Amino acid sequence: VIAFCSSMSVAVIPFAIVDRGIVEKEVRNHVYHPAFYHASQSLANVPVCLVLALVVSIIVLGMTGLGRAGIQTNVHFGVILFFTFLCADATSMFVAHISPEMISAICISSGIFGVFTMFMGFMVTPENMPVWLRWLYYVPFMTYSFRSLMYIEYSELNVNASDLVQANPLKGSSFGSDQENITNVVEDSISGMRHLKRDYFGLDQVNITNAFSQPIEVGDSTLKDPSLEDVIFSEAPSFNGTLILDSFEMGNVNVSHDLIVLVFWGIIMHALSITYLCWKKTQG
Repeated sequence: VIAFCSSMSVAVIPFAIVDRGIVEKEVRNHVYHPAFYHASQSLANVPVCLVLALVVSIIVLGMTGLGRAGIQTNVHFGVILFFTFLCADATSMFVAHISPEMISAICISSGIFGVFTMFMGFMVTPENMPVWLRWLYYVPFMTYSFRSLMYIEYSELNVNASDLVQANPLKGSSFGSDQENITNVVEDSISGMRHLKRDYFGLDQVNITNAFSQPIEVGDSTLKDPSLEDVIFSEAPSFNGTLILDSFEMGNVNVSHDLIVLVFWGIIMHALSITYLCWKKTQG
């Protein structure tokens, strides 16, 4: 959500490029100062970012069920998205000001957001980044948005395997009844969880095969014909969101601190835009 919506902020570039000729003419005629022009454009984009954050929050929280976490969590989610969109908008506007024409501005901003997405901590954690590139983790505003959203989602998460088995939300038939297929599904699922330790869940091919050869006990009941989800949840211990946060190196995130960083990121980008516009005015 963060990466996609941030990259969509390039939509402000065509408007800035189209208005450039008129703005430069009016600035030369001393109609207004370029700093006031940029400030008015920035203020005009605030309601747009607010509506976008509200719509995205409603859709995402409704689809994922995170909306049931409580009003405070929902508000934090929306506020983080709002400041993220403001930072993305400020970045795109700065690129539009310094670029000679529209195509190059879109290419530059797309490249910036692409690099930010790679180093925000989702695809590659800081520990797995090359030492000489780890500083890039702290540059993107997406880093602070992503880890704040991760923290408010997983910091209070507690999962009990036995409760999941009793709830039985999955259907074993959806995975197929063939033991080999089931083993492959579980093996692929485990290998795909690159940020978590494989042996944490206590699942390997031998354990899976043995689990299907005999009934498994969950609480006071015995499952004589265990399905895939029964095997997984009976073998896996209870865990909480701290494991996930630690695997992404986000165990000590301070959401308030990250929000402050987002605010200052936006202020710095707007200051750079105003500085460039003022410098350009002096150049005639």
